[in-house]
Amino acid sequence: MNHFNFDGNWSKEYNFDAFKGLQSRRGSYTSMSSNKVSNGTVSLTINDDTCDSPDPYKEQLAAINYLIENPTLIRKTMREGVASIYESLKIRYDYQEEDEDSQMSFPKINNLSEYDRVFGVGNVYVQLPSKDGFAYIGIECGCTWDDEHGLGFLLHKNRLVSIGSADEAFNWDGYKDNGTLKKVLEDLKSKIEPIKFQAHAKYGQLKPSQQSANDAYEATLIRKGYNSRFISELESGAIELNGKYETIDSSYLELAISSKNIEIVNHLLENGAEIRYSFHNTKKDLTLIDLLVDYDGDINTQDNAGNTILYQASVELVTLYDHRNQNIKSGSVREEELSLKIDDLKIYMEELVNKGADTSIENSYGYNCLNASRNLPIDQKNEINRFFKKIVRNNNKGIDQPIVKDKIIIESEASQTVNRKRTIEILDEIQIHKESIPKSDEQELLKTKWWQFWRNKSKNS
Repeated sequence: MNHFNFDGNWSKEYNFDAFKGLQSRRGSYTSMSSNKVSNGTVSLTINDDTCDSPDPYKEQLAAINYLIENPTLIRKTMREGVASIYESLKIRYDYQEEDEDSQMSFPKINNLSEYDRVFGVGNVYVQLPSKDGFAYIGIECGCTWDDEHGLGFLLHKNRLVSIGSADEAFNWDGYKDNGTLKKVLEDLKSKIEPIKFQAHAKYGQLKPSQQSANDAYEATLIRKGYNSRFISELESGAIELNGKYETIDSSYLELAISSKNIEIVNHLLENGAEIRYSFHNTKKDLTLIDLLVDYDGDINTQDNAGNTILYQASVELVTLYDHRNQNIKSGSVREEELSLKIDDLKIYMEELVNKGADTSIENSYGYNCLNASRNLPIDQKNEINRFFKKIVRNNNKGIDQPIVKDKIIIESEASQTVNRKRTIEILDEIQIHKESIPKSDEQELLKTKWWQFWRNKSKNS
């Protein structure tokens, strides 16, 4: 029987006899890839760390070889694991004996080997934690009863440590099982100065964790406050002024702002760093917003989805209204808490408008602050629109912004208003702002028709 030989690749395709005959689950997110049974080939990933050794730990290699050498024991453990939860899964997923979908999700099983028909392995993870000379192995599977969450096993040799949804294959239960979780968590909290790793001569490449650490190097300096080092490398040219952490598409200025590293924020701005999406990382900190404005930043900057920070706040406001509605409906005690959050958010939004934020800017999907509340009840939609109307009118900078209600709000307000005087007031409001609306023939015709229709309806009522 062949032993596993590591060749510098931490992820690769590998064939295990233990998984032959199960479902073929090589599609995305361990979806079905074939109606034929699996030939045993899966994606094998050996978890690594940033230590100097270019090779896996000996316990990891021992675990892989155990999996290779003991296919019958591994298969038996997996079958028994599924059998132990099969009936409870039926209850959880509302199994109905006469229902065709239920029968497909949970076919009748007559013996242990028939469990092979309901799951298949897509990915195997050789974890870092170990015990008694063998690392833990996570097995991620697809299954017949849950396409989204799948099935997962954590094994130590042929012992089932845990079974559940797919994330059992890459959780931290190995550290719990071997008693090292507390120490591992403490080590993670310790402040270790970031370094740039170099490829080891043995394989001529970085380990995956070393590559990830290198990619995040500048971001780590910023987030953990190694400011003198960041500034020194910036001035030497080792770090680019407008560089970014590519993994999350975030510039160094954006990272410094989101981390509230004011020293780095000031240094980058003083040296002319591009502001880009920095406003969107201020987390409602008006001091940071003012600082960006002082450096000629545009408070109406749109992110890659076309959202301004005022529109983002509008969406959050609508969400708070919706949550409050749900809490009132369910009898929850959070109504007052949510109302206070709404009030605080409105104060912040008024400050943004005072600083020049524009309520009418549309994002990439055609939405702006004035129609963000379109799915709320009509009274709340109108309340939010009146709020925007008030803060824009009170702001000298925003005096030229048109206050235009969308067609749905006009129709709902006018049709639901019994008082003839109020209906005419609404229509007069439209007429007042008629000239400030963009002059497309289609828009102008639509507005004129609506105005005439409701004016005549009001006079005749």
